[in-house]
Amino acid sequence: MYPAEPLPTPERARRNLLVGGVVLAVAAVLFVVAVPLGIRGHGVAHLEVVGEAPAHVAAADVPGQPGAVALRTAPVARAASSTTATVELVGESAPRARLVAFRDGTRVGTGDRIVLDRHDAAEGVDVLVEPREGGADDEWDGSVTVRLTVSQGFLPDTDELDLTLPPS
Repeated sequence: MYPAEPLPTPERARRNLLVGGVVLAVAAVLFVVAVPLGIRGHGVAHLEVVGEAPAHVAAADVPGQPGAVALRTAPVARAASSTTATVELVGESAPRARLVAFRDGTRVGTGDRIVLDRHDAAEGVDVLVEPREGGADDEWDGSVTVRLTVSQGFLPDTDELDLTLPPS
């Protein structure tokens, strides 16, 4: 038979317990941070300013369009069935503007927050940011912040753009 293994000393047992605790803490941090980042993908949320409004947006009946800035959400590759995206105006100047979103030439939503489903997130949508009518204020410089949030895992991914709306 094999000889019995000697019992560890109290000091060695404490050290083993401490090392095990540190290893467990590192594993927990990696699980909480690294695994969700891997599941959601990195940098899937992306907003970009489009030089001109796409033809289907320019042809749509959108009041106040001359003072609008056209944006596009980048398509989300490998969008899961639970993937959603939100485009919203944030910050103190958010009430001074509104969003109008389009998909395939059709108005998807309007307001200060637009929720996009999996299909919209996967394809990408065109968004106009325009000043609200009747909100003219000499102190407002036309700046507004637009945030895109894509949720498809434990942690959402966001992208923000600071815009200055041209005078209408």
